[in-house]
Amino acid sequence: MRSNSPRTSSAAAWSLLVPFVPAGGLGCLIGTWLAYPKTSDGASYISGSFLIACALGVSAMGLLAWVWGANVAARQAAAWQPRGE
Repeated sequence: MRSNSPRTSSAAAWSLLVPFVPAGGLGCLIGTWLAYPKTSDGASYISGSFLIACALGVSAMGLLAWVWGANVAARQAAAWQPRGE
């Protein structure tokens, strides 16, 4: 029985998606800044399509982590049973 409640989905979003996407985006920007080779005429070897692919890849990984985390949280919540002390 899978109950993906909004509460578990929201918790997974705040704990996985929200930190993952900005950190990955910032990592792409810093990596680009560090590896930004320029030739004497100002041309760059890092294309705009590469940066877009980097941002899309990081966003996709963040979404996958969010979905995975929400599913795990829902399974754990469904399997939980109180124990007497």
